[in-house]
Amino acid sequence: MLGSADEANPAMWKWLEAQYSLEALSSAWGAVVLGYAGFLVLERLVPAQRNPGIREFAADVRANLVYFLLNPVALFLGGWLSSPAAWYLGGPQFRINLAAFGPGPVGGFLLALVPIFVFDFFYYWFHRFQHEWSWLWEVHRLHHSEQVLNVTTNFRHHWLEEFFRAFFIVLPMNWLIRIGPATSAVAALLISQWSSFFHANIRVGLGPLTGLVTGPQYHRIHHSIESKHAGKNYAAFFPLWDWVFGTYWRPARGDWPETGLSDTNGIWGFREMVLSPFAGWWRTLRGASRLARTPRPKGTRAVVKQ
Repeated sequence: MLGSADEANPAMWKWLEAQYSLEALSSAWGAVVLGYAGFLVLERLVPAQRNPGIREFAADVRANLVYFLLNPVALFLGGWLSSPAAWYLGGPQFRINLAAFGPGPVGGFLLALVPIFVFDFFYYWFHRFQHEWSWLWEVHRLHHSEQVLNVTTNFRHHWLEEFFRAFFIVLPMNWLIRIGPATSAVAALLISQWSSFFHANIRVGLGPLTGLVTGPQYHRIHHSIESKHAGKNYAAFFPLWDWVFGTYWRPARGDWPETGLSDTNGIWGFREMVLSPFAGWWRTLRGASRLARTPRPKGTRAVVKQ
């Protein structure tokens, strides 16, 4: 018996509720709409590349709708299933006293940066695994199928990503640090809006700040179709993690590469957006099954390509 989530780990569950309660979601929707409006205007004024056409933009809207409808369900399910592990691991190892930063907006902002920095460490490795492990790549592929990177790409994720984030990010964060719901809400808002910013199709470089925080040019390198950029710039917010783990690529002044994947135009329907990882996993399993049934010369072994 798993028991209730509150019994398993109340701190973890309260954190999830703070992010995905009806109140939090309604506030997030308002912030997303306002952020989209501002960035969409900037994308028309200072575009890095061409802006999406009607069919491409419609695909982005479909992906965003699927994300907002199914991702909260996926994260709650992941949080519930990971609660026994959270209870077993215990924690936190550190408690963050935000009051030590002083009252007011500056203190709150600095306080919110601490969990974002920790989040980015775990996100870096989760993101890297998504690219290096074919089973997770099937989930992440939707995000990278976007040929015309733009502000809506921020929420062009498969809904299963949130399920896996509960295990790869929320669970270890819960073990390492404990933060209050209010700080979590501020951090979630900063994460959402900054993610919209660095996905936006705007020709804005950060100059000397490029090595300190991510921006549209830095993250575009990660989405680049150029082979030299493969496996680079995994960090979401702090390039320090890329620098430490050997995946840092500092873009040149005029470096604004094309984005997307070579095997798709990125215009997916609802069915493909919801079910694509399952179809990919099924193809892999069927291929492995056929290889296992195929007679082989003595002394050889099967190799499954993924």
